[in-house]
Formats: sequence, C-alpha cells, structure tokens
Amino acid sequence: RTAGTFSQTTTCTNGLHMTKYCGRIFTVAEMTQIRQLMVDHPEYHRLALSQHVCRMLQWHKPDGGLKEMSCRVVMLRMHADGLIVLPPPLRSQKPPRGVKLTTATDPCGTVTGPVRHLGPLVLRMVEPHQSRLWNEYVERYHYLGYTPLPGAQLRYFVMLGQKIVALLGFGAAAWQAAPRDNFRNPYLGLTYVKLGWYYIRIFFFTSIECIPKSHFCTWIDSLSFIQL
Repeated sequence: RTAGTFSQTTTCTNGLHMTKYCGRIFTVAEMTQIRQLMVDHPEYHRLALSQHVCRMLQWHKPDGGLKEMSCRVVMLRMHADGLIVLPPPLRSQKPPRGVKLTTATDPCGTVTGPVRHLGPLVLRMVEPHQSRLWNEYVERYHYLGYTPLPGAQLRYFVMLGQKIVALLGFGAAAWQAAPRDNFRNPYLGLTYVKLGWYYIRIFFFTSIECIPKSHFCTWIDSLSFIQL
C-alpha cells in the first residue's frame, strides 16, 4: 500500500510536512514523539501504545475519555504506510460472540397520548458499564440484530423520564467519499462531511402510540443533531 491510500500530506507555511489521518493532522514533531515512544517502550503492545499516544497528544473524546479506537485505526494505517512498525498483535482475531438476552431488555409498556403532552426527552450517553445493555437492546429489537460498530462511535439511550424508549448510534464517517462530501442538505443547511459522523440506527423497542408518531421521531432527530 502507498501512503496515499490512507493519508493525505499537506505542507504548512514554514515548509514542514504534516500527515492527515482520520481527520487529524499529525505534525513531524508528533510523528517523532510516537516513534520515540515505541523505541523507549518496546514492551508496549498495541493497546498500550494507543493509550499512551492519546495521553501524549491530548487526544480525547467529547466525554473526556481517550480516543483509543481512532488512535488504533490511525496507527494501523501508519503501519500500513510504512511510517511506523507496530508490534505483532497479542492474539488472533476471534469471531464475535453472540449477545445473551436477559430480563433487563424485556418490553416495558406503551407510550401513549399526544406528543405535546409527553415529558422532555433526554439523550443519555452510554457509559462503559452500559455497553452490553445497549448491545442487548439492539440484538433483541432491531430486525438486523447486533453487530459491532466499526471505528469511533457515540451511543445514546433516549430517555422519557426513567424509561428507555429508543437507541441512537453514530459512527465515524469515511473521510474520503466524494459524493457524500459534495452533498448539502438544503433543509438543514449542513454539509454532512463537516459533522464527521453518520447515523447508524434509530429505533424504538417500546410501543409508541403517540399522536402524531412522526413528530415523536422528528423530535428525537432534532435532539441528536443538537447533541452532535
């Protein structure tokens, strides 16, 4: 693979070359830091390297956590482009395990009445300890079932009071997709590539009988765009 396969190189005003991966520009100094980290700590495996690189470069997600997934993707691409040499993986890739269904995702009643009479909807970001619950809801109620989301992601529970009524998932968009990059939504006035995310899924596992139901869906859509 050539460097152009995954990256694009730009030149800043002082003549230094910088490399761009997953929407982030890596300077010559940062690349040197990454290589030096690998030299100083040959015992680090790939996960440890991604964590230390995130801390070193102050690369964080909106919730304050380390942007490990994006960093791992970046380092794999740097490795493929010959910019760094990663240690071998600790174990071979295993097929994903099935999601076990529990009573935690049993049906929880029906939401009825006019939308204007419902309480406020709240988007609650999925915490690490809630990840399996989110996956279980998808496996149980989505017609395609659960499959792991690729790349960096944001996941939410849509709350109506204390009740979870829907799920939202966002994944990192491909950084090079010309038709998408040139598309502009005339209603929202947004060029989607600027968001850097694509909608993965939105669905309901609680029976929704609001009037009109389409307004309830639009309400959640609006909240998601505001959140991003």
